[in-house]
Amino acid sequence: MPTAKVNGVAVEFQPGMTVLQVAEMVARAFRTEPRFIFLPARKEAVHAYAQHDKVRRVLGNSAEVPLEDGIERMARWAQVHGARVTPPFANIEVSKNIPPVWLEASDKSRG
Repeated sequence: MPTAKVNGVAVEFQPGMTVLQVAEMVARAFRTEPRFIFLPARKEAVHAYAQHDKVRRVLGNSAEVPLEDGIERMARWAQVHGARVTPPFANIEVSKNIPPVWLEASDKSRG
């Protein structure tokens, strides 16, 4: 879908759901006990909401998949295909207000 690649799309989880709740769903899908590390709050929006208009415009009105079902599917896929390695952060242009843990990860990747 060239339009999606050019524009990018963001899909939100259910309104009112926290990142912690989604992380707990992911842990359940992988049948593992969650081990969370809570970092200091980032200096950006505290509450953010996405709209689905762009997704529907690009992808059409296909059947919606409940979040927990989608996470289960993702977990099964990951278990079959294995983990992927995220490339290290490189060439960070603006470091103002960047979470310190991101800078640490960037430094570690450079050796």
